[in-house]
Amino acid sequence: MRAADFDALIVGSGASGLSAAVAAAASGLKVLVLERDTRVGGTTAKSEGMIWIPCSRQARRLGLDDDVESAMTYLRHACGPDLDEKRAQAYLFAAPKILDWFTALGAADFYLATGSIDYFAEVPGAQRGRRSLCPRPINARSLGGWFDRIQRPIESSLLFGGMTVASADYPHFLKVFRSARSTLKVANLTLAYLVDRLTGAQRGYRIANGQALIARLLKKALELGVEIRTSTTIDAIQLEGGRVVSAFVRSDKEEARVRVRAGIVLASGGITGDPILASDFLNDLSVGQPHLRLVAPGVDGTGWKLGTASGGAVQTELSDPCAWVPASELPLTNDRTETFPHFTERAKPGVIAVDPKGKRFANEADIYHYFTRVLIDHSSGQKIAEAWLIADHATVRRYGLGAAPPWPARLKPFLKTGYLQSAKSLADLARKLEIPPDALEETVFTFNKNAASGVDPDFGRGKSIINRHYGDASHSPNSSLGPLNRPPFYAVRIRPSDIGALVGLRTDDRARVLDERGNFIPGLYAAGNDAASFFGGAYPAGGATIGPAIVFGALAGIDLSKTVSGSEPDRSQLHASLSSCP
Repeated sequence: MRAADFDALIVGSGASGLSAAVAAAASGLKVLVLERDTRVGGTTAKSEGMIWIPCSRQARRLGLDDDVESAMTYLRHACGPDLDEKRAQAYLFAAPKILDWFTALGAADFYLATGSIDYFAEVPGAQRGRRSLCPRPINARSLGGWFDRIQRPIESSLLFGGMTVASADYPHFLKVFRSARSTLKVANLTLAYLVDRLTGAQRGYRIANGQALIARLLKKALELGVEIRTSTTIDAIQLEGGRVVSAFVRSDKEEARVRVRAGIVLASGGITGDPILASDFLNDLSVGQPHLRLVAPGVDGTGWKLGTASGGAVQTELSDPCAWVPASELPLTNDRTETFPHFTERAKPGVIAVDPKGKRFANEADIYHYFTRVLIDHSSGQKIAEAWLIADHATVRRYGLGAAPPWPARLKPFLKTGYLQSAKSLADLARKLEIPPDALEETVFTFNKNAASGVDPDFGRGKSIINRHYGDASHSPNSSLGPLNRPPFYAVRIRPSDIGALVGLRTDDRARVLDERGNFIPGLYAAGNDAASFFGGAYPAGGATIGPAIVFGALAGIDLSKTVSGSEPDRSQLHASLSSCP
C-alpha cells in the first residue's frame, strides 16, 4: 500500500469541499481533495448556486444597509427553537468576510439578487433583495480538460442540449419575441453558444449558476496547487491518541494510506443519496417508493459514516431531516430519467396542485420546503406521496410547467414521453390521471370562482408577501391566483425530493466535529450537508444551503492552517478579523 503525506485531506468536491481546499491552500497548506464520482462539483454544480449572506459588500455598494442583529432577529423568528444560535452568530460574522476574501482571491464572483426575498417576509428582521447573491456567469474555456470533469447541470435545464441559462437571463427567455431587448439578449447568447459548439465544445463554455460557482473554486484550487483525485473513495479514518492522523483511500488504480498533519474535512454531500440512511431519516414518505433523487451521484452518506465511526455525534432532532422540494420524473431516453425540481411555477396564476382524489391540499405558492412537507403529511398512510400540478393552455404557454418550457418551445416532446399529460376537458384529464372526474371539475370550478376575485379562502394563497412575489406582478387582482379555463389542460406528476440533508454531524462554530459529550475531535471537521444545519429543520431563504457550505468549509480550512506549526496564513488580515468570532 502506497503512503502519501498531506497537511489536509478534503472528502468531497462540492461548494463546501472546494471552499475548504481553497482556504487551506491559500493559507499555505498542502491539500488533497478526494471525490468518489468521476466528476467534481457535487450537488452544487446542479443547483442555482445562490448563497444567503447578510451584510455583504455587494449590498452595501448599492446602498442597501443591513446588520447582524437584524439578520439574527430574522433567523430566530424564521427557524424557531431549533436554531443553533452560536453557529448562526459565527456564520453571520464570518460570511461577508469570507465572501470578500474569496472574491479577492478570484475564487468567487457574486452579484446581489435584488429580486430575492427572505422566505418569511412578514417576520421581524426580514429583508427584500439584500441577502441572497448569485454567481456571475464565467467562460470556462480556461479550465481546459477540467471543464468536462465538472458535474453536469440538470439536463433539461440546458437549451439546445448544452446551453446554460443563468438565473438573471431566464426572464429574457420568457419575453423573447415580446421584448426587443430580451430578443437581442437571447440572440447574442445563442450565437455565442453555437460558436462554442462549432469549435468542438461538448456544451457552451459560458456557464452560470452552481456551475460557475464550482468553476471558480476549482480553478483557484488548481492554481493554489491543490491535488484533486476523482473516482476515489475513503474507506476509514485512523486516529491516534484521539486525534485524526491518516485515512485509507482507494481507487481503481491503487490503495493508499494518506497521512495528514492538520486534519480531514468531511464535505461529501450528506445522507440523502444513500438508500439505507435515507430510509432511516426520510421515513415520512409512508410505505411507497423512496423520494426522487436530486443530489449528485457521488452523494452516499460517506461523511456521516466516517464521522460516526471516528466518534462523532449526529444531530437528528430537527423538525425536518432535509430541505424538501417537489419534483417530477422526466424521461430522457427509453431507459434514463432525471429528477426535475419545481421551485416556483406552482405560484404562478393558473396552476393548482391536487391529490389523487382530485382535491387541493395545500397553498401551492408556499416555499418548496414547506409545500413538500404538507404533501408528505397529507399523504400519510398512502402507498406513495404524490400529487398532480394542473394548468390550462394559456398558463403553460406563458410560464411552462415543470420541465415543459413556455412558448415558443414545443410541448410535443414532453407529451410524447408521457411526462406531460393533456386532455381537451378536465374530465378527460382526470380519467387519464386515474382521479375522480367529478372531484377535479368541482375543485377547479371552486378555485376559478375564487381566483377571479383574487382570494383563496381554502388555503390563503396569495395573501403572503412571498406568495405574491413568486406570482406574476402583471396579473391582477392577485399575482398568484388565476383561473384555469382555456383548454387543453395539462398535468405533471410530482413527488417529494430534496436539495440536501439538514440532519448531520454535530459541529461547532469552527466546523469541528463534536463527540457525544460535546468535545471536538482534534483534526476532524465537517461542512456542507455532512454537518447538521444550524438552521435546524427550517429553510429561511434562497441560498441557505450553499452559503453555509462555503463559509464553514472556509472556516474549516482556516482552522486547519492554525494546527500546522510554522504555517502563518498569508491572509493575516482575514485571520485577525475572524479570531474574534464567537
